[in-house]
Amino acid sequence: RDKAGDFRSNKKTILKNRAALKATNKDTFRAIADWYLAKYVEGKRISADQIKRTIEKIYEVDPTWPDRPFEEITRGDVVRLLSKINKERGPRAADIALVTLRRMMTKHSIGSENYSSVIVPGMAQIESPKDRARERILTDQEIRALFTVADRLGTAGALLKMCMFTAQRRGKIANMRFADIEDGVWIVPKNNKR
Repeated sequence: RDKAGDFRSNKKTILKNRAALKATNKDTFRAIADWYLAKYVEGKRISADQIKRTIEKIYEVDPTWPDRPFEEITRGDVVRLLSKINKERGPRAADIALVTLRRMMTKHSIGSENYSSVIVPGMAQIESPKDRARERILTDQEIRALFTVADRLGTAGALLKMCMFTAQRRGKIANMRFADIEDGVWIVPKNNKR
């Protein structure tokens, strides 16, 4: 009874505050995605093109997402979107979309008092890192094609060839030092081994 009385006496103020809050929540998913790309991705991340393609794939899989009010997207909406992506493009594509959504929602929540990301642990489509491992082996013909292309790629091509020759990760090869080479053989320092 007291709450109803308070509401009636402050009705104009309460409704004005609700309208103001609703006005601030009108940013669509597309508007927030464009803001995120401009502020945090374009010219700042090597994976900028992949992130843009991921957002475009979200629009393709569910055409209603671009015009949705961003702050009204629920955890269930994200789960349904990830399920659709998983069904149409596979679990890896769904997990890539999840990473993009997580980053975007986290960045948006920093500047918004009333918003908290709906992404929680356990939403990934591929739970175990072993399930992410690939078992494919390149054929001799594919290796020859890679080496042919690598010859035209300068430093990046040399890095690719070293990865193929040594079966080491690109980061380890990129951090290789001349002091690590003895008599033409690369000795991987113990502290760099995984």
